[in-house]
Amino acid sequence: MVMVYENIILNSKIERLDSRVKSTRKQVDIYKKQAREVDKIKKKLTVLTKKMDTIDTLEVNRKEPVRILDAMTKMVIAKRMWFTSFDSKKNVIDIKGVALDNKTVADFMTRLEGSPLF
Repeated sequence: MVMVYENIILNSKIERLDSRVKSTRKQVDIYKKQAREVDKIKKKLTVLTKKMDTIDTLEVNRKEPVRILDAMTKMVIAKRMWFTSFDSKKNVIDIKGVALDNKTVADFMTRLEGSPLF
C-alpha cells in the first residue's frame, strides 16, 4: 500500500513539474520572438541613424560650395584675371586660371592669405 501511495504522489509531482516545464517553454518561446523583434528594430534604428547622419552631413555641406564661390568672386581682380577651372574637395581647393601679369597673381594671393576662409 505504501508503495502505491508513494507512486501516486511521485506521479502527481512529475505531472506538475511537466506542466511547469511546458509553461516555461511557452514563455521562453514568447521571449525569443520578442527578442527577434527587438533585434529587427535595432537594425532598422541603426540604418535610420546612418541615414539621418548622412542627411545632417549633406545639410551642413550643402551651402559650403556657394559660400566658397562667393568668397572667391570677391577675391578676383576684375578684368585682370579669370578662372578656367575651380575644384573643391574637402579641405583642398584647386584653382586654375589666367592673369594679365604677375602682379595680378601676387595681389590675388595676398587677398587669399588675408581671407579667414582660405
